[in-house]
Amino acid sequence: MHVSDLAVQVTDPDPDNGFDNQVVVEVNGVQFLDKDLEHIHGGDPEVLLGPAGLLLPGDDAHQAPLGAPTWCVAECCGVAATVLRDSDLIVWQLHGDRWNHRLLPQTIYFDAEQYLFAVESAWDDRSWERPARATARLVVEQLRAHNPLGAIGCERYEASASIRSDTVDVRLYFPTEDPQTIPPWRSCHFIFADDAKPPEARAARIVAVLTASDPRGRLPDADADDQMQFWRTW
Repeated sequence: MHVSDLAVQVTDPDPDNGFDNQVVVEVNGVQFLDKDLEHIHGGDPEVLLGPAGLLLPGDDAHQAPLGAPTWCVAECCGVAATVLRDSDLIVWQLHGDRWNHRLLPQTIYFDAEQYLFAVESAWDDRSWERPARATARLVVEQLRAHNPLGAIGCERYEASASIRSDTVDVRLYFPTEDPQTIPPWRSCHFIFADDAKPPEARAARIVAVLTASDPRGRLPDADADDQMQFWRTW
């Protein structure tokens, strides 16, 4: 059994090609994704590296989406690893055929200490996180910490930053009244303009606006440049 070294970095956005920050993985100095396949790109750092990131081992084995297709669907052209911890080792069992299988085995073993340092260091280095993306992350963290929207039935929320502007998109999901809707959600969508404030202050303003009243009605504290809501069955 050969124990491999992991290296993880996060790229800058590529607005011209429609790509946000991507997680780029190397194993023993070999790029994990096959460079000859242009329609595959790295995963989302929020999904892979965050406090609940899927590259981190848990109590049970789980899949981490390491590569996503530019077109097609992940089930067909994606790349994933089943991640599990075995004592002082982290083990990847690879799925899909867009990884560099000419140079890397299908089962990869890592030293747990080196592996966790690589993953956590990539997340802790916030140099890749532009202000709008930091704002979106803080909005979700604040909503998750206090759950101020739970009282009005909001069961899910997402925030993201545009790669072509500094706007922050927030989507709130409410159950529909029609149980036949699959999935049974309606989304309430807001686009918040850049107010040139630091991410912490900007996130606090967005959360204050969303929680000042039921956000399914008019938002009284929104700025003129903020775009109001629209509903969509989701």
